[in-house]
Amino acid sequence: AGIREESGLRECIGLRVERYTGLRCCRAYFRAHTRRARGRGARVRTRRPLPRRRVQLELVAIDAIFAEWDCDDSPGCALAVVRDGQIVYSRGYGMSNLEHGIPIAPNSIFHVASISKQFTAMCIALLVAEGSLSLDDDIRKHVPEIPDYGDTIAIRNLIHHTSGLRDMWDLLRLAGWRYYDLITEGDMLWVASRQTAPNFRPGDEYLYSNTGYALLALIIRRVSGKSLGEFAEERI
Repeated sequence: AGIREESGLRECIGLRVERYTGLRCCRAYFRAHTRRARGRGARVRTRRPLPRRRVQLELVAIDAIFAEWDCDDSPGCALAVVRDGQIVYSRGYGMSNLEHGIPIAPNSIFHVASISKQFTAMCIALLVAEGSLSLDDDIRKHVPEIPDYGDTIAIRNLIHHTSGLRDMWDLLRLAGWRYYDLITEGDMLWVASRQTAPNFRPGDEYLYSNTGYALLALIIRRVSGKSLGEFAEERI
C-alpha cells in the first residue's frame, strides 16, 4: 500500500482521514486499532524487515478503509494483505453472526454461493481435457434420473444456462422448503427429476439456472469419484 505524505499525513492511499492529522495522531490511531485487532485474532508478519513507521502507516490506512464496518453491530469482511507471496497482515472487521455475537476473524468461513460456479465449470473442463466426458454428452448418460424430454440436454447447456431446466430454488420453495433449510443433493435431484418438461428446448434461450450447476457438481462426483470440493482442491 502506498502512503503519500500530505498535510500532516492526512491522505492514506487516497483516503482522507480528516479527523486524524499529523504523525502523532496517526500513531495513536494505529495503537488503538492494534489493540482491537489483537482481540480479533489479527496477526502481522513480514518477509523482510520494513521501516516501522511505514508499516504503521500502512496498517492505519488499511484499517481506516474498513473503519465503518469495524463494530459489533454490522456485517463486515475478512481481509488479507499479501506481499511477495506471503500474508503480511490479516484481520476481520464486523460480525460473522449478529444473533450470537460472533465476530469475523481471518479464518472465518464464508458461503461463497455462486462464486463456486466458475470452479465447477473449470472442473468439468479438466474432465473433458482428460477424456472422462464430453461437453456434448447427454446429461442423462451421467444422471439418468432426469427424464427424457425428447431433446438432448448436453453438459454444455448446463454450463451456459441454456438447458431450459427450472431453477431448483424456485421449485424447492414451491414444494415447501425454506431458504435456510438443510437442502441435500438428494433433495435437488428429487425436485429436478420431477419436472415434466423444460421451459424451452435446450439451446434456444438463456435462463439462469442453479439446477444446472448442481447437476454439474453431481456429474463431477459420479465421473471422478470425488466431490466437487475434493476434486477442485486437488486439481485447481
